[in-house]
Formats: sequence, C-alpha cells, structure tokens
Amino acid sequence: MSPTTARIAVGLLAASALTLGCAGRADTPTDHPVVDFAISDGALSGPDTVLAGWTTMRLAVADGHLDQVALVRLEAGHTMAEFLTATEVAYPPFWAHFAGGVSAVAPGGTGEVLLELQPGDWLALAFDTGPDGFPRLRHQLFRPFTVVAGSAAVAPAPAPFQLALFDYGFLISAPLVVGTQVVEVTNLAPQRHEAILVELPAGETADAMAAWLLARRRGESVGAAPGRVVGGVAALSQSERNIWTVTVERGNYALICLLADDGDGLSHLDHGHVQRFEVVDAKELIQPDSL
Repeated sequence: MSPTTARIAVGLLAASALTLGCAGRADTPTDHPVVDFAISDGALSGPDTVLAGWTTMRLAVADGHLDQVALVRLEAGHTMAEFLTATEVAYPPFWAHFAGGVSAVAPGGTGEVLLELQPGDWLALAFDTGPDGFPRLRHQLFRPFTVVAGSAAVAPAPAPFQLALFDYGFLISAPLVVGTQVVEVTNLAPQRHEAILVELPAGETADAMAAWLLARRRGESVGAAPGRVVGGVAALSQSERNIWTVTVERGNYALICLLADDGDGLSHLDHGHVQRFEVVDAKELIQPDSL
C-alpha cells in the first residue's frame, strides 16, 4: 500500500468523535458466561432461563444456509404473541428492544457476541430467510426465554475498536488490521441498524455483494455469492451495544446494513448504508513520509 492510500484508508475510517479503547488485553466473549443457541433441522434451540448481566451469546448453524439470531427484550406488559402479530403487519413495535445477537453465520459455522442481558421477557428470533424464500419467523423459528436477576457478570474492559452505526453509515475508531480483533458495536441512531461484514474478492464490488445479500433476504433466487460473508452483529436498537470478536485477513471488505427503514420502508442499502474498506498489516498504517 502506498503512503497516499494508507492516509486515505485512515481518513475514511478514523472518527474523531470515537476514541480508541484502553490499552491492554480486551475482554472476549469467552471471558463471560456462555448461552448457546443452535439452528438445526429447521428448529431453533436455546435456554429457557438465563441470568442477567454481561453474557456471551453463541450461535451454531447446522442447516445448509446462512442464518442469524437476534435477541429482543419485551417491555413489561407485552407478550410474544403481540410482538409476532405486530411484525406481521408493520414494523417491530417501540416496546421491543433489539439487543443485537449473532448475524451472518455460514452453514456449519458458529458466531459469538458479548451483550448485556437485563431481567425480563426476551425472544430469540431467526430473522433471516429460509430455503423456501420465506422469513424464518413464519416457520416458528423463534424462542421465548426469561432473564432473571442473579450474580451479574463483570462488565467487559473497553474494546480496542469502537464501531458506531448511524443513519446511514459506519464509523470505526481506527482501521481494522490483520488478526483477531475485538470490536464494540453501538447503534447511535433512533432506528435499528445491523452490521454485516463481507470480504470482497478482487474485481468484486461492495454494492454487488450487498445486492446479493438483500435479494437473498427477500427470498429471491440467487446464485453464488460474489464475496464471502465473514459474520456480523444482528439488529440493535438505539444505544444498544455488542462486543464482537472477528478475525480478518488482508484484503478488501465492506460493512452492510439491510434492515428496513422506519421512514419509507426501503432497505437501508437503498439509502447507501454500505461502506468498503481495506484491511492491511498494522505496520502498513504508518509510513515514514506520512508522519
């Protein structure tokens, strides 16, 4: 990478409003209690009761297609039946708080995020599209569970990278570099957002990969993906955050949000919520003539 390109990469991704996390070892999902969910044979399995506090959500996908599971906290006085009825006819109701979860897990793969669970009634929702082109929710791929007060896990240390979601873009505190990275993902916008990370082969564009993902989510017939889905964080309501551990290699990547807009109902992709960037070795970020 040339010094000019390095400066452009930093300029596109660094945000002065976001500060880099404290130095030292960052917490990873496995440093906290683990709750397992799995999608297999067209069914979603998971716990009935979970202790409140910072918890690792782990998702394993045994079915033969890309999938995700979002966790939603229902305000007191509202039920799973109300939520499912509301989402059939309109947007998710304001009393349903999307706390994130594991997104974009490839067939046979697993994904993990660290998130804070508050006491109350929750739903685990498989929000992706099934092999028949219909939303997984229509196939009863959801699971209620209860979060109860208990000996809460210790809050995680600040993550080395901070990723902010907003209308309609992404801001990261520093360029991602090769290796396994811990990223704190926070939604700053009034409406829900997600973060799907894809790797782009030479000659492929972020727009092409995003369009493929959106067509698939809509249940349209799609061929081979023009890129590789790395993973992601499921829908987050405003101020919700997840801590995501992701491994990246050198190459071209993009972050994508495909959720429906609260204003016009279009996908956030239609509003330009996609950002391409490059992952390089850490030593390439500093060039002698750019200091």
